[in-house]
Amino acid sequence: MPACSHTDYSYGDMRVDFPDYATLREQIDVDPIPWGAYQVNCATKPTMVRQGLLDHVVEAEGSRDLVQRLGPRVQYLEFPTYGHTIQDYGACSTDTLVQFVNNPTELVDTTCITP
Repeated sequence: MPACSHTDYSYGDMRVDFPDYATLREQIDVDPIPWGAYQVNCATKPTMVRQGLLDHVVEAEGSRDLVQRLGPRVQYLEFPTYGHTIQDYGACSTDTLVQFVNNPTELVDTTCITP
């Protein structure tokens, strides 16, 4: 996996921002969020990103791009038969997460993930 080396504040070919943030901000009367708050930085700690390939909210391409931006400290798990709320799909999602939490620098055993 390549090392992090980005300086832009974009996500793919889009700016990372809430779609109607300016309108929302006006409606609730809050100060603007500094643009740097949206920057994806290299992960300085072991990190896990999990993706359900049946997710109708977050596409796998977006998660894969995020993993590339976060850098080499990330473990990325794809669950082919899971949707958006991976933790609701049973033992494999729980087991892989517990493995990571207990040993974040070790690779997670993913043999329970089936196509």
